[in-house]
Amino acid sequence: MHSRRRYSSARRQLPPGDVQLGLGTIVMVQPELDRTATDANRVIDAKSLNLLPGMIDPQMHFRDPGLEHMENLHTATHAWYG
Repeated sequence: MHSRRRYSSARRQLPPGDVQLGLGTIVMVQPELDRTATDANRVIDAKSLNLLPGMIDPQMHFRDPGLEHMENLHTATHAWYG
């Protein structure tokens, strides 16, 4: 995936570059990946998008306080993430 805007955990914008993904995780980040050396089966043009690794799903809802016996942070995130 080639992204024009990437952000680090320090909230700073990184220069444009390529991001190699594998099994839902970031495998490698470089200014330009050698596509002949990877086993990528497709390239995503993400130049108009933002890459925010570790972004939390803002639509994820947990149980109301007091109902932790039904679901808590650990069980809810484990069920969502697998």
